Amino acid sequence: TYHQFSIFRNEMRRLKKNEKGTAVAYLSQNQALRRLQLGQSNFRRLCILKGIYPVEPTNKKKAGRGNSQPKVFFFAKDIAFLAKEPLIETFRTLRIHQRRLKTARE
Repeated sequence: TYHQFSIFRNEMRRLKKNEKGTAVAYLSQNQALRRLQLGQSNFRRLCILKGIYPVEPTNKKKAGRGNSQPKVFFFAKDIAFLAKEPLIETFRTLRIHQRRLKTARE
């Protein structure tokens, strides 16, 4: 059937480097900030409120995709959980409101 064909087609595609395993399981803090489109202060606040902490990867070189320099890593699943959080929208509206107040005072 067609369904079986599509499964085979997906399986036959060869995986490239950093598409599976440790490299995909972790995100650096900068990658998380970019993915959530938040500033560092709001990201910290959100992590504290939701109880998400940085983690130490089992293999830093694999998690950093070949780079072993010290970085702050988070689980990719945790960041995906934060991406669906409605609090992000309230943080954005607060930031917009503060910016408008600042321009009104000038």
